[in-house]
Amino acid sequence: MPITDEQLKHIIEASIMAAGEPLSIDKILSLFVEEKEPPTRYAGKEAIKLINAECDTRIDRVKT
Repeated sequence: MPITDEQLKHIIEASIMAAGEPLSIDKILSLFVEEKEPPTRYAGKEAIKLINAECDTRIDRVKT
C-alpha cells in the first residue's frame, strides 16, 4: 500500500526536525528507498509546501 499524502507530510516533517541540518529533496526521498511505491519528487515537494503553510499558520497563532 502506498504512503498517503498525510503520512508523507508527517514523515518529512519529522525527518526535517530530527536532521539538525537542511535536507535536500533528494536526501528526504532517499528515506523511502525500500518502499515498493516510493513517493515521487513532485509529491515530496507538495508535502513540503503543505508543511511550510502549516508552519506559517502555527507562527501566526503564536503571534496573536
